[in-house]
Amino acid sequence: MMQSNLIPKKNVSVKREARITVVDGFPIAGNISTFTIKASVQPATDRDLRTLPTGTHYVEAYKLFSYDYLQEEDSNYEADEVTIGTKQFKVVKVSDWDNQVIPHREILVIR
Repeated sequence: MMQSNLIPKKNVSVKREARITVVDGFPIAGNISTFTIKASVQPATDRDLRTLPTGTHYVEAYKLFSYDYLQEEDSNYEADEVTIGTKQFKVVKVSDWDNQVIPHREILVIR
């Protein structure tokens, strides 16, 4: 994949946590991993926020542009959490975007 320096990116810390499972009636905590990605961090637009499920509450929202994949909530994992500044944000939407020049992912995060 061609990577470009045209879009300024910064280091973003990510926390990924597997869901708690139950084994023989006992809850077993999922593994937690942390890693850093490079991403351009932009304020989310009104159009971005209209794609959230009805009733989703948030205080602040950003869109990240990155070559890296972040995890939305599913049956195996909690949604990834990213740190922007000193605040924690939850990944709510990940979409691939390919303009035939610089393919990347758009990642919507809220808190």
